[in-house]
Amino acid sequence: MKRIYVRKVFPYNPTFNGRFSKYEGYHLIGLQERMVGINSTINVSLSEKISNPIYYSPLRRAEETALCLKNTLGLQIEQVEFIKEIKFSLKNLLTEDEYNLYGSKLVRERFAKSFIKDELTEKRSDIRERINKLIEFLRILPEGKYLLISHSFFMKVLQSYIKEKNLFENPQILNKHFNFNKKTFKNGKGFEFNVE
Repeated sequence: MKRIYVRKVFPYNPTFNGRFSKYEGYHLIGLQERMVGINSTINVSLSEKISNPIYYSPLRRAEETALCLKNTLGLQIEQVEFIKEIKFSLKNLLTEDEYNLYGSKLVRERFAKSFIKDELTEKRSDIRERINKLIEFLRILPEGKYLLISHSFFMKVLQSYIKEKNLFENPQILNKHFNFNKKTFKNGKGFEFNVE
């Protein structure tokens, strides 16, 4: 059996040291147009020794997080396409004025609504296919405890799917796994699951 630790990327400054609003910065980060500086002082929460390698999303902030962990834990790192953030456009979810008024709570609400209506940039069928490929990838790994570095919304959808396999047939299930008033996951935190 494999024990899988899924952890959110380390914190970063979406304003790029004040050059952009948070709204514009998050939009640029989502499009991978800008490099961000990761806060490497945070620790990832792990209760057990992790097997080699650490797997990370191809998005820059995940790679920066993985490089920090490589230096801290002395493990190799390997990029895995399946665990990148779900593709969506912040500007399609809400306006900058709405973001300034309601913040990330409204982003979470609108993301879930768009997932349910299948209106995200990345279609539900593609997200499901990616999760299935990830599970198959994990199944062929040797026994061990593995760390995946990923992103909030992918992590929340994966966690919901692990708990309820009919998520993609009944996407409204996602709502019960969200607390829109709280961050999906704190940086460096996440959840665990087992793969046979």
